[in-house]
Amino acid sequence: MTPRLDWPSFDYGWLKDFHMGAAMKMFRNRFIREPSQYPNQRIAFLDQDMLSSLLRDFDQFALSRRNFLFRDMYLEHYNGLAPVDSQTKKKWYVDVDHLYACLFVNKNHWVALDINLPARTIYVYDSIPSLVKDSDLVKECIALRRMIPALLSQAIPPQVRKKSYAMLEVKRMTQGVSLNKYPGDCGVFALKNIECLALGKKFDGICDENIPAIPIKLACELFDEVGESLGHRMTTILSQPNQFVIPHLIDESLTSLMSDE
Repeated sequence: MTPRLDWPSFDYGWLKDFHMGAAMKMFRNRFIREPSQYPNQRIAFLDQDMLSSLLRDFDQFALSRRNFLFRDMYLEHYNGLAPVDSQTKKKWYVDVDHLYACLFVNKNHWVALDINLPARTIYVYDSIPSLVKDSDLVKECIALRRMIPALLSQAIPPQVRKKSYAMLEVKRMTQGVSLNKYPGDCGVFALKNIECLALGKKFDGICDENIPAIPIKLACELFDEVGESLGHRMTTILSQPNQFVIPHLIDESLTSLMSDE
């Protein structure tokens, strides 16, 4: 929430795993709410802790894919039984076509992922496409490319889905993607891209000019919907609202999107 000009260091305001995880939790909470605001019910928002565990386990998986067994935790996520407080009971591939995720790449940049299971493709929405080369982006996705098909092969009966360990393709999206200039804002762009994808909205209004307002609005929504799980620091900041002036959104389409939430 701290304005960029007031950051004490270059990376002070960069979003971390727990920030992205809190936002994904908020999206899951909204998904299970009745009536759901998401027009497509065949979607899932991946838990950031589960995703981090998957990335850590990749080295062991790569040593021997055939001998690797996914732990119960992964199967619970596959079955829509985890996280416990936002269960959907929807199974990937069977009931879910799109897995939305936030991936930290190049050790300094967040991108949004639409993992399309029927298409066997990871669509990448990158707000700063010049930062990571296509070849490097493919490498950054290698754990997901290999482990998701393996998890599906372990979890789904062969009469429902033929066992296949073929890697997922990776495609960086270039048409209509919202772009930004500053690496420190990429996390916010990634989250808003996921939100728009899930809502079936265009990315109009997600731009550098609106960035002063978007993080503050997002932080207030997180505090309201996720609460104390955001941690003491966020609680302290939002307990002093008189210190903050909400910037004006210059794009009416984004104002409409945010007012609908």
